[in-house]
Amino acid sequence: MNIVSTMVGLSIMGAAAPSMMTMSIAPFEAQKRAQNLGVAESAAVTYAASNEGKYQLTGSVPDKCERAEIGDLAYEIVCTEGEGTRYKQTVTRAFRLRDPSCDDDGNNGHGNSGGYDCSNPGQGSGGISNRFYYPQNPFGFTLQ
Repeated sequence: MNIVSTMVGLSIMGAAAPSMMTMSIAPFEAQKRAQNLGVAESAAVTYAASNEGKYQLTGSVPDKCERAEIGDLAYEIVCTEGEGTRYKQTVTRAFRLRDPSCDDDGNNGHGNSGGYDCSNPGQGSGGISNRFYYPQNPFGFTLQ
């Protein structure tokens, strides 16, 4: 009886071995993809954050990354890690430069000195500009 049980157990194990092997490799694959995603993400986010709101592009494009202009002072950066492997990960981040014609009042950056509002993408560049309009306070007092 023991020999029969052993043979049945071994045959089940032999049939299940390929799926067990796939299950045992899956965490390694996920870890490698996550590691590559982290490297690509940090490069893209760092570059986008260092250029967001600047008057001109600063710094060089990181290794394994490409920058492209998408129009109206907006750019995207695409970073890839793990090129040539099954674990390749690609990240894209976009950022926008500051329009030099925008009101830079030094206070909150939203044009509260009566200039053009460029805090909303699409306004202030491309020929569409809105002046701030502050309605009168109905209570008769002013905020300082």
